[in-house]
Amino acid sequence: MPAKSSVTSLQSELKKLKAENKQLKSENQSLKGATMPKKPQAKTNRRFWSKFGIIMAVGLAGALLVVGNLLFWAGRAVVDEKRFIATTGPLIQQPAIQEAVASYATTELYKSVDVEQFTADALPPRVSFLAPALSTQIQTYTQKTIQSLLGNQRFQNIWTTTLTTAHSKIINYARTYQGDGVISLADIYQGISKDLANTNLSFLANKTLPSKVGSITVVEVSWLPTLHNVVVNLNLWENIAVVAVVMLSILAVVLAKKRRKMVIVIGLMFSLLMVASLLALEIGQSQVVGHVQPQYQAAAKEAAQIILKSLRMQTFMVLLVGLLVAAIAWVTGPYKEATQVRNGVEELFAGRLHLLIFKKEYGFTRWIGRYKAAIQWVAVAIVGLLVIFLRNLSLSRLAVYGLGLLVVVLVVEAIGAPAQKR
Repeated sequence: MPAKSSVTSLQSELKKLKAENKQLKSENQSLKGATMPKKPQAKTNRRFWSKFGIIMAVGLAGALLVVGNLLFWAGRAVVDEKRFIATTGPLIQQPAIQEAVASYATTELYKSVDVEQFTADALPPRVSFLAPALSTQIQTYTQKTIQSLLGNQRFQNIWTTTLTTAHSKIINYARTYQGDGVISLADIYQGISKDLANTNLSFLANKTLPSKVGSITVVEVSWLPTLHNVVVNLNLWENIAVVAVVMLSILAVVLAKKRRKMVIVIGLMFSLLMVASLLALEIGQSQVVGHVQPQYQAAAKEAAQIILKSLRMQTFMVLLVGLLVAAIAWVTGPYKEATQVRNGVEELFAGRLHLLIFKKEYGFTRWIGRYKAAIQWVAVAIVGLLVIFLRNLSLSRLAVYGLGLLVVVLVVEAIGAPAQKR
């Protein structure tokens, strides 16, 4: 009996343990079901916000680059005297523009004069039938005379001097202007009264007109306050835009899982945006020229080419910088093809040249070899900043900068050649 009671007790205890085990398993499963999804969800949220941040940063940087490229070119062309003269000065030197201006001036001149009637009145009645032919010849002679005047170097020098003086006065006026675009008689008087100090009318200098007279509105120039803001704040806006593009690009790279790949993507995207900008310029120019009267289309096309030349140059420079950044990021990366290219360059330009110049390793060569990539990136950054901040950057100067950068990269490669390559 005691044995039977002991067995019964053990069986009862076993059932109790099985029940508890089953309950614990059930609770464990429920706990796993409650906690496990949280980790993937958190990772998913982080990935989502990282991708969202990358898209926003790259998108804003690209949009700011495109819009800023156009607006700052326009601002520079208006505000900077050298760029303004470089843009507008050559216009009058083009034969197609000279012909168009002479044709337009002649047409407008003879709108108010009936040359045929005047010629007919001046001729004897027997030869009055020659009036139409003579009037045509007179107009042709007038147009050729005006065109010859426009092509004269002396006139073109006067043209450039006049533009320079007018531009300087307008920009200086806009820089100090504080109004709302309404120019009153008092504003004009204040502008000219300063010039009366050394004349016989010096007693009128720096005087104030009566309010009834001075408050008379002469003209309303709605764009004058905008011009004032551009003249005063252009440099600040340029610096902010450049810093914003750089910082947004850096943010995208930091948020990216594959950062080198993101650098390549950003460089290529900026280049593609500049290609699209160049195409848009061509299309826009064609549309504008197409709406001009046929007899003036050649001149309009020539003028558009001259005016937009600096914008094309600026856009092309940004395109090259983007391609250069992408190319360097790819070449210095762990990609198979890039490694082959890098090894070939090191063998051809670095290893052999290093062995020819340096018979043994020095501390300087070892330091260059250790920080070779960083030094090359610093050189790229310096050239990029020069391209961005220097004014009136010509194609020849850009070529010099590009050639100088290439020389620096190759010299660094030569000095910092790895020992196993020598």
